Amino acid sequence: PCNVQSCGCEVSEWSEWSTCSVPCGEGTQTRTRDIISAPEGGEGGEGCPPLVETRSCNVQPCDVNCEVSEWSSWSDCDATCGGGSQTRTRTITVDPVGNGAACPVLSETQSCNTDPCPIHCVVSEWSDWGDCSVPCGVGVRSRTRTILVEPDFGGTMCPSLVENELCNPHACDVDCEVSEWSSWSDCDATCGGGSQTRTRTITVDPVGNGAACPDLSETQSCNTDPCPIHCVVSEWSDWGDCSVPCGVGVRSRTRTILVEPDFGGTMCPSLVENELCNPHELCGV
Repeated sequence: PCNVQSCGCEVSEWSEWSTCSVPCGEGTQTRTRDIISAPEGGEGGEGCPPLVETRSCNVQPCDVNCEVSEWSSWSDCDATCGGGSQTRTRTITVDPVGNGAACPVLSETQSCNTDPCPIHCVVSEWSDWGDCSVPCGVGVRSRTRTILVEPDFGGTMCPSLVENELCNPHACDVDCEVSEWSSWSDCDATCGGGSQTRTRTITVDPVGNGAACPDLSETQSCNTDPCPIHCVVSEWSDWGDCSVPCGVGVRSRTRTILVEPDFGGTMCPSLVENELCNPHELCGV
């Protein structure tokens, strides 16, 4: 190859290297030389050695400052009350290089929901049921509970501390009660021994083991005197013969006693009846 004075071409010494194209991160720099005498017949430096030389420079990495993203939204608070914490983060978008600025904090925490938590009411278990207010006939009994923790800061209020319920649903024993006796009914016979009745009604029905009701009806004899026996007579007999064959006479008919009267019964009527006969038959005419 041709050099400074070869091939008939004469060139100058190299210039100083130019400033590196970048201060860091591998740039380039050049140096040049000029043609002092060109060879015969050469035009445009033909036949001369290279007039420009390039080399790498500042190959050490550039210092790069760390770059980060915008902060994220705050995370949900890790407690709903009483003081919790929440976090936000950011990420590295450009890593630092060399003596570049280091990355800032990538996570940030703050307090949240610092209001006191509600304190809900807490009550004890129910006590045993108390005695019934009455021994029978539906009463009321109660049981209670006490407050163990008072509510605060908007906590749930306490429930009822007293509970009532019906008790002794079975009815009390009740004795039967009845009205006064009614008047005696009319005797069912006017004589000879009849009966008559009087009654009373239930005014309070018996309940449970209460006394049962007494008799509601009572009968007694009445009109025990013998009944009067009235006289009973037979039918009339046929008429007898006239007492005379002619002229006005008398004829009779009779009846007999079938039942004699007694105990004030109706007395017997006449047992003989007479009437005139032959009133139109004159004797000796």
